Amino acid sequence: MRTDQIWDKFSDNILKYINKVVKDEDTALDIRQEVFIKIHLNIEKLSGVNNLNSWIFKVTRNSINDYFRSRKHSNFTTEIPDLPDDSWLIDRQYQFCCLRPFIKNLPPLYRNTFVLSELRGKTHREISSILNISETASKSRVRRAREILKREFVACCNYKIGKDGKLYGEQDCRTCRV
Repeated sequence: MRTDQIWDKFSDNILKYINKVVKDEDTALDIRQEVFIKIHLNIEKLSGVNNLNSWIFKVTRNSINDYFRSRKHSNFTTEIPDLPDDSWLIDRQYQFCCLRPFIKNLPPLYRNTFVLSELRGKTHREISSILNISETASKSRVRRAREILKREFVACCNYKIGKDGKLYGEQDCRTCRV
């Protein structure tokens, strides 16, 4: 496959994805251009790629991460003020009325790590670099945030925690005080 064919097939979706993350059209266009430069420079590697979509997504995600690292973007401070817009609720199929307020109510120590990991898709290695903590601390904080969120869903929304540690039941938020 040639670069122009990849452009025709993927450029719009890549731009939408980048825009969703960086929330700035000009920056998204610049990052998309960087993505296609990387694709063009590595086009010979495509013959060994099993899943073109995954490979392109990985190149795109790495380019976005490069942007944030190079700019020391404000989202990567130790205090992450805002959650992403509600589109992640649909994309990740989190259809819970209380999830957003529950996340906002997490202690900052856990909230920041949880948002970076679960909502922004960062690896624990990236999080450790961003927050200046160990990878083990990042994993622990995400695990603790999940446990707090589970308890909140049980208390507020009438869910039950199964033996496997997962939430079960139907959402019933009539008792919520969020």
